[in-house]
Amino acid sequence: MVKEKKSVKIRVPRINLWMISTIALLAILIVVLARGKLTGQAIASTGKITSTLSADEAGKKAIDLTQTPELPRRQEASKFDAPDREKANVKFFVMSFCPFGNQAESGLEPVYRLLKDKVEWEPHYVIYSNYGGYPNYCLDEEEKYCSMHGIQELNQDIRELCVWKYYDHDTWWDFVIRVNKECNSRNADECWEPIAKEVGID
Repeated sequence: MVKEKKSVKIRVPRINLWMISTIALLAILIVVLARGKLTGQAIASTGKITSTLSADEAGKKAIDLTQTPELPRRQEASKFDAPDREKANVKFFVMSFCPFGNQAESGLEPVYRLLKDKVEWEPHYVIYSNYGGYPNYCLDEEEKYCSMHGIQELNQDIRELCVWKYYDHDTWWDFVIRVNKECNSRNADECWEPIAKEVGID
């Protein structure tokens, strides 16, 4: 019969180097302060301690707290001359599947529904050149027309630009908001067509 040996584990406490170094630095700081070496005086290259400010100079530079300091005078606001326009112009820069662009469109859509033609609306699609990654991110081998979220996003950007140009703006908003909710940058090339038909785009 073989006897099993029981192993005994002795737990050795770990040394916390950060705590030890902090305590050592604190001790050094206390010694330096106690010996008076940290008094704010400069030590010249000769080794002598020289004062940077004499008592007479300090008295002359003292601030009289009983006097009220002179406040800077308020300058008259410059007049703003807004350009003469009948309509405000709202430019918004988006990518069809950028989450931040989709949030902007969702926030602007009710404002558009309220103001409609009282405002000039201008969607701008962010399309990169030299982004790299043809054919996954760019339309052409020269990489002039690329999109951050992939080629399907670039295709959708072009579709949305065409809807903006050739249809009324209500149709564009209907199309864009539905695509934002129902499609993504991986399925846009298949997802957009039924939505387009439902909102009246042929």
